Amino acid sequence: MNLRYFLALGLIFICSYSCTFDKLDPSFAEIGICFETEILPIFVSNCSTSGCHNPMDREDGYDLTSYEGIMEGIKPYNVGKSKLLEYMKERGDDQMPPLPAEPVSSENISLIEEWINKGAPNTSNCESGSCDSLSNISYASDIKPILETYCNGCHDGPSGGGGYDLTKFSGVKQSANNGTLLGSVRYDPGYEPMPQNGGKLTGCRIKTIETWIAEGAPDN
Repeated sequence: MNLRYFLALGLIFICSYSCTFDKLDPSFAEIGICFETEILPIFVSNCSTSGCHNPMDREDGYDLTSYEGIMEGIKPYNVGKSKLLEYMKERGDDQMPPLPAEPVSSENISLIEEWINKGAPNTSNCESGSCDSLSNISYASDIKPILETYCNGCHDGPSGGGGYDLTKFSGVKQSANNGTLLGSVRYDPGYEPMPQNGGKLTGCRIKTIETWIAEGAPDN
């Protein structure tokens, strides 16, 4: 009788631990947001340029190129107490990234808020291996969001990296026409791998850019 009692307690403990662990570490399928490919690139692109929040400079003590570094300024389930998000929402002298850089887009702010509200988990290895439909690709709804997430921190304004301002269609079109955009994101020989300080774009995102350029890189 005592043995059965202790075995039952052990099973309850194991189940409770397992359930708790799952809640602390939800999968991409459960929350629908991938830290590795959706959240981290926003911070890397906008915050880790030279002199800012990278492993070398660590401005204000932050290295925003890793999950651990980002979580020093993020409060899971609490948008209001997440300092990094508040800085991103600021405008003027207190905004992040600082002027004259473009502010983080409202779409990316909303995505970070949703991620925080879902516990700010470190979801990774999220790509399913199959892409959404690659027909009717639009610059406004497909290409621009990729560039805002991965490229804006370096390639914005007249002094953008490599001379390209990817916040404007004219700069995107120029880099698409001369092969720089595709060569860089594909890591082709002779091109500087992009995005800088971050990992390679997912296969689906590269294929989306590839298809759009093959269709003439229209402003649609």
